[in-house]
Order: sequence, then structure tokens, then C-alpha cells
Amino acid sequence: MKKSKPKQKGKKTLPTEFTQLSTTVANLPTQADLATKLSTTGGELTGELQMNNFRIGDLGPALHANDAVRNTEFQSFKQEVASNYIPISNPVFNGLVVTLVES
Repeated sequence: MKKSKPKQKGKKTLPTEFTQLSTTVANLPTQADLATKLSTTGGELTGELQMNNFRIGDLGPALHANDAVRNTEFQSFKQEVASNYIPISNPVFNGLVVTLVES
């Protein structure tokens, strides 16, 4: 007749899968953590956005007064102003001095 092993007294060992799951759940963000994050589907930024020398890519065209503009649009506007307006700092146009008259 075989002797049966005596039952060990003391702490039981949890299966590895349970331990891994428990660790994963413990590392999930809490509601408090999520409250400090901006949703990827939209939201309102209430502070400064630090880009750390990174650029914003794929910026669409400006539609509203406070929208950011793409560099190509800015350079085009800058060229138009330089070509069509007389600078106040050097008010000479075709040899004529242009004087600003206050109204």
C-alpha cells in the first residue's frame, strides 16, 4: 500500500496567470489618472502645450480667425504684402517718398 503525501500546511501558491492578471489590473489608470488626460477624440486644453521642439504635422488650412496657419500660407501672404505694400520703415516708391497722413 502506498503512503499518500501529507497535505502541506501554510500559504498556498497562486497560479502564475492570476498573479500576472492581478499585476495588470493594479497598473490600470484610475479615474483620477484619466481626469488629468486629454481625450484623443477631442476635448479642451486648459494649459500650455509644450512641444519640446517637435512640430505639428498635417495641419489643415485655417478656417477661423484664431486657427493656426501652415508655413506655405504664411510665406505666400508675406510675399503678397512685400510685393503690394510700401513699408513704413522705408516709404519710397519709384523714387517718390510716401508720407503717412494721420486722419
